[in-house]
Amino acid sequence: MKKKNVILIIFVIILISIGIVFGVLKLFDAMKTENEKVKKNMEEIHLLYDELNESASSFNAKKEEYDSIMGTLYYTNVQQKNSTIIKILNDYDTIIGKIIETGNALKDKCSLSYSDSDIIQKCNSYKISYESAIQVFKIDVNRYNTLVQNYNVWIKENAQYKKIEEFSSKYVR
Repeated sequence: MKKKNVILIIFVIILISIGIVFGVLKLFDAMKTENEKVKKNMEEIHLLYDELNESASSFNAKKEEYDSIMGTLYYTNVQQKNSTIIKILNDYDTIIGKIIETGNALKDKCSLSYSDSDIIQKCNSYKISYESAIQVFKIDVNRYNTLVQNYNVWIKENAQYKKIEEFSSKYVR
């Protein structure tokens, strides 16, 4: 009987050892997979952040163009410059759409914790650029729409001018 017990104990020890080795291998495999996922996310954050910066540069250029034309408007020339303003606002709208799309992708990627200080900085700073761009865009669209509303009231007394429509964007509510 003792020999059977020894063999049984050895068999149980071998099974436990195989289980432990298998568990450790699975743990290392899971850690390797997680590290690869984190590394891939970090690479994507770098790319998305660069894309966001590029869109932000385009946004700033379009903002300057918008401010430049809005600074020269009077009720008497709104009709004449309106198509230019609408084109600028449409371009502006396209750019803000790219910023929102990229920002949402960054939000998903930045929801994880990273140990890389460059990634942490990018995850923190994209939010500032993202939110300020959206707010500036909303302010500018509202500024234009307020001008249009006031202009349309003004033309009731100045019949030689035509009514114009407000600008609408799916990003401004």
